[in-house]
Amino acid sequence: MRYKTIVPVLLLLLVIGIVLFFWLRPKPLAAPIVETPKPTPTATAQYICNNKKTIGARFYEGAATGTVELALSDERVMSLQQTVSGSGARYSNGNPQIEGSETFVFWSKGNGATVTDNGDEKSYFGCVAMKPFSDDLPLVYHDGQNGYTIRYAADWIVDPVYTNTSPNPDMPVAMGVRFRIPTTMATGTNLSANDTGLSVESIEGVTGCSASTFTSNTINATTTTINGTEYSFATTSDAGAGNFYEEHIYALPYSKPCTAIRYLIHSTNIANYDPGTKTEFNRPALLQTFDVIRDSFVTR
Repeated sequence: MRYKTIVPVLLLLLVIGIVLFFWLRPKPLAAPIVETPKPTPTATAQYICNNKKTIGARFYEGAATGTVELALSDERVMSLQQTVSGSGARYSNGNPQIEGSETFVFWSKGNGATVTDNGDEKSYFGCVAMKPFSDDLPLVYHDGQNGYTIRYAADWIVDPVYTNTSPNPDMPVAMGVRFRIPTTMATGTNLSANDTGLSVESIEGVTGCSASTFTSNTINATTTTINGTEYSFATTSDAGAGNFYEEHIYALPYSKPCTAIRYLIHSTNIANYDPGTKTEFNRPALLQTFDVIRDSFVTR
């Protein structure tokens, strides 16, 4: 009987000993996992190109050369190394010294960018940077030929083949795009929605681009700098048959072709309406709205 009692006790002690051995024995400490923080980009840019293609770019500085991370609208994502460039910043997926090793080249210069994709320069072309999205100006207009982008509100009316019928008679006709205010902005006021708006106009073959280039009136253009952009600025006004016309012209002195942003405000004489039927439009608020659109303009 004693034998039958001792055997189970010994087996139990043996099991307990084995468990304690594995539980109490020294365990190697795992090295802590240290994640290398992702570097902060020195600059970011969002480009819109012809055919509504887009490129998102994050630029990084390196010890020797920089890199750029690209996100293309065709869903490709790539990281490119900076290479030697005569002007601008050139990035590629190969070595320019080894023939045929580069299949993708991204070249940024100023606010513009070009791409060579397997020898094709037309996959992404006419690329110009654009200001970030905002709730007030959710849409962007892109002119790849003249090299600019500008943002505008969703309910504004766009005329992409606008021609200014009253430029300087000694200059070629100014052509571009016009953004007219929605009718809701003029409802119940003496503001006319038919032609009040903002336009971007360009004239080819001009030397010495200034605000006076874009009007037949005799004006004194002044130079002003707004948010780091230099403009040749002038205002004009006219009236007739109870209508008032006011223009603000912001020309870019060094642009090629000569380019300007024009505000046109058309209003009618509030005194011509029966009392209480119309209210005076809010001119400062309208000018502020135009200023926000103007400040979204980016030229290559």
